[in-house]
Amino acid sequence: MSLLGELGKEYELRPRALPLMMRALMDYGSVWVRAKAIRAAIEMFSYSRTAPPANLVDTIIVHLRDTMVVVHKAAVDAVRRRPGWFNEQQTVEALQSLAVHLHVYRDDPFQLESICDAVLSVGRGDERLKLFSLRSVESVYPTGEEHVDSNIAKELTHFCQPTERLAVLAAPKIAYFLGQHDRDRYNSYSYDRKRMFEWLHEMPTESFQRVAGDLLNSAKQLAERDAWECCHFASLFSRFGVFQQEREVLETASQSLPDEPRYDEFRSELNQLASNAAANVDLLTDDISGEASNVRQEKRDQNE
Repeated sequence: MSLLGELGKEYELRPRALPLMMRALMDYGSVWVRAKAIRAAIEMFSYSRTAPPANLVDTIIVHLRDTMVVVHKAAVDAVRRRPGWFNEQQTVEALQSLAVHLHVYRDDPFQLESICDAVLSVGRGDERLKLFSLRSVESVYPTGEEHVDSNIAKELTHFCQPTERLAVLAAPKIAYFLGQHDRDRYNSYSYDRKRMFEWLHEMPTESFQRVAGDLLNSAKQLAERDAWECCHFASLFSRFGVFQQEREVLETASQSLPDEPRYDEFRSELNQLASNAAANVDLLTDDISGEASNVRQEKRDQNE
């Protein structure tokens, strides 16, 4: 089967290899042959401009319901890697089967990773199925495994644009990951985490307002552990003009820093930013006296 998958990449040989593969896909005398046939089908049409025959795709959907682990895992991989093979009806059937797998493997995070990836991949192409896909992933997220949650949060930023209506469902999941899991402090800053913050910054104001409470909770959790990275959250609140939340995050970060001389300069900068946020709050509420008091306090701090 592996050899047929490679040979079938050649257009001239495919008509001879495909019937043998179809026989193998329906070989219920061997679990291993069925699984290998599914993986061979993925390889055979990897570089093809045309989709595989509809009956081959239907067979893969049938194998999504197979009780043998090696077979349905191969079928999940086919859905994950080749979502463009499925028409609307096939996509619905595939999502229904994948939702069952999410329930079955709900206590196995590393199995959930590939299933969630398949759900998001196949559901992305149809606006009417996007909500179902997102709700399915939501039912098992967070998994409790940092690596898996990271990949799911990253896929959510690709699954829907921040300007879409569904962003209000994806944003709390992304923020939850950022608030619960720390960055790698011994390597350069992760591109994926940077992209998650950028994605949150690109949300429309209306969407942001609907999830502001969830974002604030995640921001405070992060501020208690990482005063540097929480500034991304502070920037987010400043971007949407909610300066009171910005102030809360910055003050939490300042208070969480160890009482050591090496943090004095950073603490001073955080306090300065928090003071600026407080002044902006006063300006928004037309509290000129309060804003003037903040400015006087700022000057005293500078003199000290």
